[in-house]
This record gives sequence, C-alpha cells and structure tokens, in this order.
Amino acid sequence: MNEISADIRLASVKGRPARLERAAEPGELDAIAARLGVARVERFELKAELAVLPEGDVYLARGDVSLVAERTCVVTLEPFLEQTAVTFEEYFTTAPTKATTEADAIDPDETEIELLEDDRVEFGEIALQHAAMALNPYPRAPEAPPAEPGEDLPIGPTPQRPFAGLDSLLANARRKE
Repeated sequence: MNEISADIRLASVKGRPARLERAAEPGELDAIAARLGVARVERFELKAELAVLPEGDVYLARGDVSLVAERTCVVTLEPFLEQTAVTFEEYFTTAPTKATTEADAIDPDETEIELLEDDRVEFGEIALQHAAMALNPYPRAPEAPPAEPGEDLPIGPTPQRPFAGLDSLLANARRKE
C-alpha cells in the first residue's frame, strides 16, 4: 500500500503531458509521518507531470514536493515545524531494451531509465522517496542558539589515498609486537 496514491496512466500522455496536483489527506498524513519517521506531517503537496519523449516509449516524470513536518531540534530537543521542498526528475520505459542495465549505470552522467511493471507511473511513491532523501538529518529550530566555536566536527585534510590512516595504525601495532 502506498501512503499517498497519485498516479498517471501512460495512455493519458499520448498527445501532450499529463499533469497532477495532489495534497495528502489527514489519514495519509499520518501514514506519511510513520514512513518518514517524523512525529507529525502537517502538509504534503505534490505537483507532477508525465510526458513522453520524442524517442517514444521513454517517459519523463518530474515534479515538486512540499512537506511541512514536525521535527525535533538537535540542539534544544524541542519540536518545531520544518518545511522541506524538493524537485525530482526520473525516466521510465515499458521496453526492456531501453531500460538502464547495471553495466549502463557505471557512468554517473548516464541517465537512468527505470523499467515500468505497469501501465502507470506512481508519483506518490516517487514523491515520498525524494522527500525522505531531502529531509534534514540534523534538524535545527530557527530559534536554536548558534553553534559554539569548537562545537562543530573537526574537518581535516582529505587523505590522498583511501585508507591512508591505516599506515600509522599498522606501524603502532608492529611496534607493540
């Protein structure tokens, strides 16, 4: 079950893009809050569009998500309302030959094309996934006191090679032997 149902059927985009606007209802807001791991979701709105590309059988799904959720401040530990907005763009196809394979995914500049299992794009699920990724992992209330100097995590120089710090650990271990 999707927390919020909002889909567009592929047949509806033959001549022009199909658009969708959807705001979550009270029961859906509770399910979204549980899915996102937040105390409460006050508002969840989705504006989306599905268009077929000139290549045919490749669909561009794009949209905007607006979320207002009750979060707990990492400084004051008090609840506050935080607004999150995210824009997404994804590609879909029903043709297995046009879908991105694992070998294609090696190039980060390559556009990933997901194979659809149905004749519709489920924007509710896409919107929730993008909203979850856009949530601030360390929510801080606007009225929270500013960070004290030294409170921030120290950021040192990036080692030239991965695992470069292991050299000193190994050297210390050998000395102890």
